[in-house]
Amino acid sequence: MVPLLSLWLPILVSAALVYVAAFVLNAVIPLHSKDFVKLPNEDAIMDAVRAQEVQRGQYMFPGVESREEWNSPEWAEKANRGPVGILFILPPGTGMSKQLIFQAIFTLAISVMAGYMGTASLGLGTSYLEVFQVVGTAAFLGHSFGHFTHAIWYGFSWKVTWVRVFEGLLYGALTAGVFGWLWPQ
Repeated sequence: MVPLLSLWLPILVSAALVYVAAFVLNAVIPLHSKDFVKLPNEDAIMDAVRAQEVQRGQYMFPGVESREEWNSPEWAEKANRGPVGILFILPPGTGMSKQLIFQAIFTLAISVMAGYMGTASLGLGTSYLEVFQVVGTAAFLGHSFGHFTHAIWYGFSWKVTWVRVFEGLLYGALTAGVFGWLWPQ
């Protein structure tokens, strides 16, 4: 068995490499520039939301506050009439600094968990390909599979979802490559 602390270098290197790869895909290429489209008459919609003093959070419309309301004919009529949607509200002036920090922590957490999966099933001196397979699968799952929930429940496009899953495959491969290269002998 390999102690998790002995994997500190591949954990840090793989997290940093994935973070840089994500920056390149999102800021340089930009891979996700068309994931969200601009609303028609955006100013009027923003003014309407601002006038309601809607606070940070996730909102569904038409919304419900009870199971009874969900099953009511009034709610069904609203849903059939449309629009039906989910609205995410962030505080005014939200920049990307906090999101970038949380993304770095998330990437590090996936590398730690992928390394942990390796320690639970692989020993010292395990071959590059075996490490790649186990750690890469764990990292791929961590970077990719949550996106399916967004498509299933929140209406994200399947095209966007599959692009993000492919992106997660790349991140998983980068993580696996680093762990395979730096696995303790």
